[in-house]
Amino acid sequence: MTFVLDDQQQMLQETFERFFREKGSIERLRQLREHRDQPGCDPELWREMAELGFCGLMIDEAHGGLGMGLREMALLLQHAGQWLMPEPLLSSALLAPSLLRLAGDSAQQDRWLPELAAGTTIGAVAWSEPTTRLDPLDQRTTATAAGNDWVLNGEKQFVLDGNVASLLIVSA
Repeated sequence: MTFVLDDQQQMLQETFERFFREKGSIERLRQLREHRDQPGCDPELWREMAELGFCGLMIDEAHGGLGMGLREMALLLQHAGQWLMPEPLLSSALLAPSLLRLAGDSAQQDRWLPELAAGTTIGAVAWSEPTTRLDPLDQRTTATAAGNDWVLNGEKQFVLDGNVASLLIVSA
């Protein structure tokens, strides 16, 4: 399958390529890995990505994002992966905002999407369970209403970027 990029997408691709070529390397990844007491990514670089709009690429403009689509996100993730960037782009710039947009109510969207776009909150999705063999539809975790709150009961595993997230979206 061949994708033909329009002028804006071509400009984005060039921006992503330049940025990640300058910032990423196997040496950087090894340095981050050696510091076991650190989160495994660079908070300063994450702020820089947020300032450039990477974190809010797919978040609508009304919530502080750029309002772009999956093709632009694919370009971003392609170059981030090519240059071995461990920052939480997949979980916080794609998965969390997409789920909030699809399943969150307007109050949740108004609360979290601007923070995700600004990079001040890192989102992660907890859906995989030890007993479900990676089937996202087979969920044993339950959510029970308790006044204005919810009580979660269950177990999740393999939460991508859960170690750096301040927002967890949990399937139940």
